[in-house]
Amino acid sequence: MTDGYDYNQNALAERVNGILKNELLLHRPANLKQARKMVDESVKIYNQQRPHLALNMKTPDEVHRASVAAINLRAKLGWVTTALPRRKKRCRSCGC
Repeated sequence: MTDGYDYNQNALAERVNGILKNELLLHRPANLKQARKMVDESVKIYNQQRPHLALNMKTPDEVHRASVAAINLRAKLGWVTTALPRRKKRCRSCGC
């Protein structure tokens, strides 16, 4: 779920894992096929139905669709001619 030693990514992964285990995966699956189905359904609920406090009680899907629509509108109006700027990489040792 994470791609390196970034403690921020690890914290996010642990948070999502906790939500999946404590709120969505409420019983033990009988087999691997059922486990995969349960995880797939849980991820859909997490992204499409479960409001998030950090997103002003919107779902990640709603926020994503709104941002894509805003980017498309800006491009249509000629306000954006290039891709969005990339985030600056953080130093692994201190996070700066």
